[in-house]
Amino acid sequence: MGYAVVVSLQEIATNSAIALFALLQALTQEQHQVVLLMETALEASFFWGG
Repeated sequence: MGYAVVVSLQEIATNSAIALFALLQALTQEQHQVVLLMETALEASFFWGG
């Protein structure tokens, strides 16, 4: 039981690291598009949340 939890945590950490690396690559390659997407997402969340 404990071993399975450790393995799944390691998988989550690995996937998170991969996702973070992909995000950093996207930021350096297409910084402008990513910033626009983030601004749009923020505005949408404020619109729906507020």
